[in-house]
Amino acid sequence: MEAYPQVLDALKAWFDARGDENARTEVDGVPMLRAMVPLLGGGRGLVLMEIFVIPYGEGTELLQFYTTVTKEDGPGMDDLRRAANAWNLSALAGGYGIYEPAGQLFHRHTVALATDLPQQAREETALEALYVTVDEITRRLPEAIGILNPPASGTPQETP
Repeated sequence: MEAYPQVLDALKAWFDARGDENARTEVDGVPMLRAMVPLLGGGRGLVLMEIFVIPYGEGTELLQFYTTVTKEDGPGMDDLRRAANAWNLSALAGGYGIYEPAGQLFHRHTVALATDLPQQAREETALEALYVTVDEITRRLPEAIGILNPPASGTPQETP
């Protein structure tokens, strides 16, 4: 199990190169990387991405990207719930859901990593999964914001 924190180090280097706020931590003994990632122009569209590597049987670990896309409930929550279900039918990878206690839209993407792969191959797989995750969330984020907080009737809507 010694290799998996190195995968998180490669992801951390990507966030560092972008200037994104991020930190390595541990939750219940599981190493994790947390990052605040602006996905829209001008530093807007800030999402919280939490990345874990979890042991999964002999020779396999799971790399899980859990992203809080919207942080609170809004007037369009019922419409957002329906949209998230529809997005799951065409998502590039992973799936959307609503964390009900807080009314947060989340996206989760999990990738299996074979522990016998060379470290460079594991890191490349992790980075590819990160790119797909970021692309998927970026694709849906403006729509999610617009659905959750629709403009008042007669008010022009600003483009996120």
